[in-house]
Amino acid sequence: GGAPVILEWDNGQGLLYTREITLDENFLFSVTDRVLNRGSNEVRINPYQLVARNSLPADFSGFFVLHEGPIGALNGKEEKLDYADMREGEILERKNAAGWLGMTDKYWMVSMLPSPDTKNNARIVAAEENGTYLYQTDLVGSQQVIPAGGTAENATHLYAGVNRTEVMHAYEVKLGVRQLDLSLDFGMWYFITKPFYYLLHLLFSTTGSIALGILLMTVVVRAGVFPLASKSFRSMARMKVISPQLQELQEKHKGDKAGLQMAIFELYKRENVNPFSGCWPILIQIPIFFALYKVILLSVELRHAPFWGWISDLSAPDPTSMFNLFGLIDWTPPQMLMIGGWPLLFCLSMIVQKRLSPPMPDPVQERIQTMFPYIITVMMAHFASGLVIYWTWSNVLSCIQQYYILKKVGGEDTSLLRGHAARRKKKE
Repeated sequence: GGAPVILEWDNGQGLLYTREITLDENFLFSVTDRVLNRGSNEVRINPYQLVARNSLPADFSGFFVLHEGPIGALNGKEEKLDYADMREGEILERKNAAGWLGMTDKYWMVSMLPSPDTKNNARIVAAEENGTYLYQTDLVGSQQVIPAGGTAENATHLYAGVNRTEVMHAYEVKLGVRQLDLSLDFGMWYFITKPFYYLLHLLFSTTGSIALGILLMTVVVRAGVFPLASKSFRSMARMKVISPQLQELQEKHKGDKAGLQMAIFELYKRENVNPFSGCWPILIQIPIFFALYKVILLSVELRHAPFWGWISDLSAPDPTSMFNLFGLIDWTPPQMLMIGGWPLLFCLSMIVQKRLSPPMPDPVQERIQTMFPYIITVMMAHFASGLVIYWTWSNVLSCIQQYYILKKVGGEDTSLLRGHAARRKKKE
């Protein structure tokens, strides 16, 4: 920082307030407040600081996966409130609390960082006025007595910058503030999310490319979960191999539910197939993929970062749309019709993945599963393009793994398109 900025205010009743502010390169404000009592009587004051937000931010997502709003670490415990709960009247109050308190957005944070040994009365509260809500976090320090002619002083820090772990860790060391990394919402799977976060940022810095870092991260994770995925894919491959026999049994035992179940059980036993053996590997992978989803969501490096081709901001949705032929027609579709190139590639990868999976025994479930890629594509089209690219590339790698195992288990006659081999056999 350069020379400090000094502000003064005389309240006209014998008190002279002075505030000295310095700023470093990462937007940490060091603030020293002094009060000179020029009156003839002692006065009692409390240091007071707050971070307030007048209504919700314009880009507030409200997405349950990511916390945006008041957050802090008080007496060694994470404390946070959602905006919706605050509007319902929920208040958080902690007496004689050591720690920090502030507000976060998706990528940014404004937080009060008092000295670690300082005790404050902390509060998170909202108030409504003319239909607009004011959201506030504040800290009130211990009362100080200033005798006539005396001076009181209070030094603190305020951070207003990017919410990034390396910056938080640096200030934890520099200021002695504990648990500042809680400002990043790593979620319940933090023990997975944190290592993935550091790995992704290592790939960013090593390759010098955000785009390449995302693709390499996906490859590393797919390779790491390959043993689990392999077991799941082998189970699906065996189910796919015997699917023609299952269809024959369904035709043979029409109207005989008990007989069909017994025949299917005998088929599974004869072919040494366990239809549930692929479930556990998939369930184990769910927290891994969810953690990766959060990592990409939290990474500020994706903001305004381009990808190859038409993507100029990995943190924003794909700007193209199939409904105006990707810009060839001079017409801007409504938001719900903004389904661009990468969401369509994502849809294609989901369809191929579906084709590589065994059919559902229930026709209704099969139709629902067939529609699933199109439904989720409409949803994903409005997500950050970085997430869509990650999931598309992950699906492509998954399809390659699945097809390899399908060929290995099912033999050379196994077709990529489910049912194609069966239809060809029927024609012959």
